Amino acid sequence: MSQPQPQDAFSAYFAQPSHYGDRWHQTLYPALKQPQNKAIFYNRYTPQEDFNRITGGLSPDKIERVHFPSAANDIQADNLSCYLRKDQIPPPEKGSNGLKPYDYIPTPLALAVHLLQVQPGDKVLEHGGSSASLAMAQSLWPHLQPSSATPPLAGAKKACLHANWVDTGSSGSIAAGFRDHLPASLGPTGNGEAMILAPGVKLGADEQSIEKPPLGGGGYDKCFVKAATSGEACISERRRGLQGGPDDATWPPQGSELIFKAQVELLMAALGTVRFGGRVMYVTSSVAREENDGVVGQAIEAVGEAARQGAVNWTMEVEGFGEDVEKELEAGWAERTGKGWIVLPDHAAGRKEGPLYFCMLTKNRA
Repeated sequence: MSQPQPQDAFSAYFAQPSHYGDRWHQTLYPALKQPQNKAIFYNRYTPQEDFNRITGGLSPDKIERVHFPSAANDIQADNLSCYLRKDQIPPPEKGSNGLKPYDYIPTPLALAVHLLQVQPGDKVLEHGGSSASLAMAQSLWPHLQPSSATPPLAGAKKACLHANWVDTGSSGSIAAGFRDHLPASLGPTGNGEAMILAPGVKLGADEQSIEKPPLGGGGYDKCFVKAATSGEACISERRRGLQGGPDDATWPPQGSELIFKAQVELLMAALGTVRFGGRVMYVTSSVAREENDGVVGQAIEAVGEAARQGAVNWTMEVEGFGEDVEKELEAGWAERTGKGWIVLPDHAAGRKEGPLYFCMLTKNRA
């Protein structure tokens, strides 16, 4: 009779009663090792006919519309048109106006984009989730969309989308995604309303940072920040069938205090970029509370202390999504954490998606 394999430190940590307990081995860990679903979303800057032709005309036996939790009066509810594929859909080719009619996005990430409620005229900074940039762009410039009769907004309300990425210049880079999906008038050769901010990013082994965004501190309405985490790296290894790396030897990983500190600093920097009343959506693909609620809690405390000492003139607080939306979230998508929400693939609704943690914060005047 074969001996049971020793439990790696990663699983041993999350199977503790103070974390996920028996749920970890019974349902959650097996589900986490499965590939995550990806949806496609219609690129509204292309004719609907192009999307229908390539995807099979929205036939119910081919793709299924994803309906995100929305308030009854949310006029932005349908701006992000996402669909789950029931069979293979070919990679997008450029349509009749020279742009690609759809792109791919993990469904929980699309949910977080939807809940941030980006609106026409918003000034948006995105960090760390390339497909999130294009998803948010669907709401920003309706007057450039073939199906819209919306006139351009007044000059004072011109939207912008700044993606805080290092542009590698490769065909799969976010810059290429902007060129393939957004009108040329938005890019560097046009009015520059949608830009990649290579000078504003520093990438190291353990941290990502936001530095000197073009609109400065307080210049943005919304910021979407997806932090790189150790928990995400471990789950990614297991989905690829890998195990036995350095993160199996110990959890939290060596240098975890520095890692968590960098994540806190990233969230605080994100809050610094938005105006008073502006929102930040903090997102991770980690199951670790230290990298989720722990980061949010530490950032709130650090900003509060800085405000008391007069170092900053603002504070931050967690913002809810409204009773009706949160009921839908709990029933079909996610579970509450201490401060935010987490989508996990063993959720009772059976969506088999995640992990994705998200928490929306508001910047207030101190």
